[in-house]
Amino acid sequence: MYLSIPTEIRLKPGNGEAQGENTRHEEKGRREARVAIKIIDVEQGKKDYVMKNLTREAKVLSMLQHPSIVRLYETIRCGSVYYLVTELATGGDLCTHIKEQPAGKLDENTARLYARQLVAALKHMHSKGVVHR
Repeated sequence: MYLSIPTEIRLKPGNGEAQGENTRHEEKGRREARVAIKIIDVEQGKKDYVMKNLTREAKVLSMLQHPSIVRLYETIRCGSVYYLVTELATGGDLCTHIKEQPAGKLDENTARLYARQLVAALKHMHSKGVVHR
C-alpha cells in the first residue's frame, strides 16, 4: 500500500487492511512511502492492558529515529479502534531469513553486519532511555 506522509488517513477496516488517501500537504511537498498499519481494537482485549501497552508503544516509537528501527508516522483513533501507521519493514523476520540460507545459517560477514545494526539500534534506544526486553 502507498500513502503520502504526513497524511490523514481514511481507513476502511476489513481483513486487517486499510487504505489511505493524502488530505494534507507539507510545505516542502509530499513523499510516497509504503506503510504498515497496526490495527488494535481495545474492546477485543483487556482494555487496561491494551491501552497501557498501546500508549507505551506509540510513545517509545515516536522518540526513536534510527535507520534500524521502524519509524512511527502517525497514530489514529476511531472509536475503540486504534491505528498505528509505521514504516513498512519488508523481508520477513530474521529467524526465517536465517533458516532460508543455503547452510541454514548466516555467513560470518552477514552476521557481523546484522550484529552491528542491532547494536547500533540498541545503543540509540538506550541513549533515549528505552530498554528493549
